[in-house]
Amino acid sequence: MPEEAVSEDRDQELDTYPMRVVTRLTGLTAERLRAWETRHGAVTPSRTAGGSRRYTEADVERLRWLRRATEEGHRIGDLAGLDLDALRQRLACDVDAGEERRFDEMLAAVDALDAGTLRRLLETRARELGPVEFALEEALPLAAAIGERWAEGRTSVAAEHRATNVLRSILVESVEIGVDDGLGPRVVFASPEGERHDLGVLAAAIAARAFGAQPIFVGADVPIADLVESTVAARAQALALGFAVSPPETVESILRDVRRALPEEVALWIGGKGIVGCPPLRGVDRIENAKRLEGFVLQARRSEDREGAR
Repeated sequence: MPEEAVSEDRDQELDTYPMRVVTRLTGLTAERLRAWETRHGAVTPSRTAGGSRRYTEADVERLRWLRRATEEGHRIGDLAGLDLDALRQRLACDVDAGEERRFDEMLAAVDALDAGTLRRLLETRARELGPVEFALEEALPLAAAIGERWAEGRTSVAAEHRATNVLRSILVESVEIGVDDGLGPRVVFASPEGERHDLGVLAAAIAARAFGAQPIFVGADVPIADLVESTVAARAQALALGFAVSPPETVESILRDVRRALPEEVALWIGGKGIVGCPPLRGVDRIENAKRLEGFVLQARRSEDREGAR
């Protein structure tokens, strides 16, 4: 194959996703994805020189909306020809006031300290949504709703702790049991010392796996020395830290210490509401949303690919 063709194929692979990643990002099975392509023309993936399908970010977003629409009762044959704006508009027409009360049954289980019912409801939603959408659009909003109720005195400390334990266990299972094919950049996810909340970090780890990384979740309240040691021992390309309650000056101090101790070639990513007041720091990348995380994982994939080609 000519050198130019090899280079073009490599660039295509870096900027697109294989089917195994798309199934994780969208919650669709490979069988359904193929059927939507061949029977309905829902998306038209490109092909590598070897014949493998490659999907763009736009394809992934479209497939997510199509899956959501079919789960709400629409037929794929009626949707496949719609552009993304029309598809969103179709779904918007289905939203009603009931959406605002989507957590009522779960919150009732929380207040009753009924962990069994809460787990059953959450696991059902996880199966319906897929790991990424469940983590970002169900688990985190529910945790926020529980936190608000606790702050207002409507949910007890015991109920909040019990519910958080259930949520955390489901997310941990998703990180640890997810497909691990040994491919992609290794990223350590943790909350540093003083940060005991790690649901956001867990959700980010789940999303990173879907984006093509190998997440290594080590938990919350981890001392700086252990963070650095774990990252080096894992031969990770990046360390991702989540901040929720630490004041800006503490966040800045921790980041400066971690950045100094980490090998220069290891990226340092940060996220969470605790980073809002922290000033920009050299060698520290901020992750404000899933799209930014996806971009950083893509950069790490490219860096890993270049290292492997040497």
